[in-house]
Amino acid sequence: MLNSRQIVRASYNKIASEYEATRKHDSEDVQLLRKLLERLSRNSTVLDAGSGSGYPVTQFLALHFQVTAIDFALEQIRLAKDRVRGVEFVCADMKPGGLALLCTGAGDLPRDKSRYHGVPMFWSHFDRETNLRMIRDTGLRILWSKTIVDPTNPTSAHLFVFAQKRE
Repeated sequence: MLNSRQIVRASYNKIASEYEATRKHDSEDVQLLRKLLERLSRNSTVLDAGSGSGYPVTQFLALHFQVTAIDFALEQIRLAKDRVRGVEFVCADMKPGGLALLCTGAGDLPRDKSRYHGVPMFWSHFDRETNLRMIRDTGLRILWSKTIVDPTNPTSAHLFVFAQKRE
């Protein structure tokens, strides 16, 4: 008997081409990606988790950013590699019980262009509580979190979160 994760993976593998054919480049979810353009610098590194066949989301992201795309359905990744160039595609899934150490911003900072160690830098991140809520909403269980002052720049801080995927 297949568990829910295995059912989803097998089903997305089976319907990969059919599902891709239903996707539209101007759908509402793709239009929302334009908000990333407002917050991220061109050629920023972006992780597209749950990338599917790469169309249309990964394809849109690749026009503006350096993209690594992850999906756990091998057939979806195969389609994506055939259709979207310049993207690193990975077939993977965080296993139940898997651990993640995440580093995020610790304070709300919608957009900041400043100097960091003498070079131009761009920063954009949510506040601590928003980051923690978003991490919980993904299904990760937060084992601990800690805000740490950047040892190389005392005016900056990072939120470190150690989390585990629920069983």
